[in-house]
Amino acid sequence: MKYSFEVEKNPKAEIIKQIRNELISHNIKSSAISQSANVALKVLSSEGELIGGAIAWQWGGCLEIEYLWITENARGNNLGTELILKLETLLNGHSNKVIITNTFSFQAPEFYLKNGFKVADIVVGYPDNIKKYFLKKNLQS
Repeated sequence: MKYSFEVEKNPKAEIIKQIRNELISHNIKSSAISQSANVALKVLSSEGELIGGAIAWQWGGCLEIEYLWITENARGNNLGTELILKLETLLNGHSNKVIITNTFSFQAPEFYLKNGFKVADIVVGYPDNIKKYFLKKNLQS
């Protein structure tokens, strides 16, 4: 069988969705965990403007935060902490609850540490001495 490889910079949402869904399907078939959901949690201003949010993936009792963002003007109002707390409620009813995420050294490692996350690993070797932190938070059942 012959194969070819094709690089697609800035791929369309459809290809990202297809690859992601195929991997999730494999994970579900290969494990005893069948519950999986993509989650978007938005923070809206009183005028309905998007001022923050989180994108996560829930698989059983694990929630992986892929993106968490608060607009610069709204930072310092505990909105990020409230996002984390609301995401934690998605794991209610599960045992062995865990939230994982990653962040760069110039982003928010201190924010996650302040919110009960522990460093699982740090990857060095990025340009300009940037580090990537992998963080984990175990929740009580």
